[in-house]
Amino acid sequence: MQHTQTPWRVGDAGHTVFGPKRDKPSPEIVAPVTNKANAEFIVKACNEYDKMRELLDRAANMLQDMEAETGSDMNNYLATWTEKLEEMERKHTEVRKLLSRAADTLQDMEAETDSDMNNSLAMEIWAFLEE
Repeated sequence: MQHTQTPWRVGDAGHTVFGPKRDKPSPEIVAPVTNKANAEFIVKACNEYDKMRELLDRAANMLQDMEAETGSDMNNYLATWTEKLEEMERKHTEVRKLLSRAADTLQDMEAETDSDMNNSLAMEIWAFLEE
């Protein structure tokens, strides 16, 4: 026995879940419900089930493919990428510090030489760092 085909819908009074519209004069009652919020929740969950199941199956297949390509399980794969991202973040922080020091140095040089060229580069660096 199969469940009633979707899409399901909430009745006008909000206390009944009905199956899809059909040619018969009275709709198929799927379930009586105590309140409209429960009826809406049931209808949404049931109507989205097939789509959700398809997406989960596709995600599981993608993970299996990735595991086959890397020759390792996904936990190791994700841990490796997490470590790489953390390393990139550390390097990014170091680069930002170096750029800030370079901007300060350029501004000092501008003050010593009365040149606006160094100051404009310093301003560009600081603008970049503020993004």
